[in-house]
Amino acid sequence: MATTSLAVLLGTAFPAAAHVTVGCDDAAPGGFGRLAFRLPTERDTAPTKVQVEFPAGQPLGFTAVRPHPGWTYQVARRPLATPIVDDDGAQVTETVGSP
Repeated sequence: MATTSLAVLLGTAFPAAAHVTVGCDDAAPGGFGRLAFRLPTERDTAPTKVQVEFPAGQPLGFTAVRPHPGWTYQVARRPLATPIVDDDGAQVTETVGSP
């Protein structure tokens, strides 16, 4: 679900977007999935920006980022108009959003 609805943009370097791959071996509707983004760089000093946008109509109850040495990240969040209930019965009132 999430894999097919992702739009991956690399700043304004659209030709470089062809080098980006996204893999997910364990996603299932209503379950957890781990997305792996692979993006080679041409040079160690080349600036790289990855922006991932998830569809607003498909809120995610949980998101996390595994830090990578030398990289910084920001996860933008937005409130949900209608809270959802996760598998543990807890109310989720916000989801990942766009900066």
